[in-house]
Amino acid sequence: MIESLFPPGVCVATRATGEGEPLHPDEAELAQTMGPARQREFAAGRACARRAMRELGVPGGPVLRGLRRAPLFPDGVVGSITHTNGFCAAAVARSASFAGVGLDAERDEDA
Repeated sequence: MIESLFPPGVCVATRATGEGEPLHPDEAELAQTMGPARQREFAAGRACARRAMRELGVPGGPVLRGLRRAPLFPDGVVGSITHTNGFCAAAVARSASFAGVGLDAERDEDA
């Protein structure tokens, strides 16, 4: 469903937070001081970002942290990562085609 919110050229990946994806070693260094729940969210978000980048045709390197803890994507890639209550997603695109990509998700607790 989230994929339909974006124009062609934006690749999206989603998953549950607790699926146990390993972090890239450089990402694992960033997660050392996080608690277990935050590490799971962080790992799931980075896994989504790497999967979306592969769909975009970009080799799956680490997604580090930039200003204000924002995901730092490889050169030539813009994107966003979101996670909430057991769900996470990432959307990425080529910076030659898009100035940026925004994504945020919240659970509808009334549904």
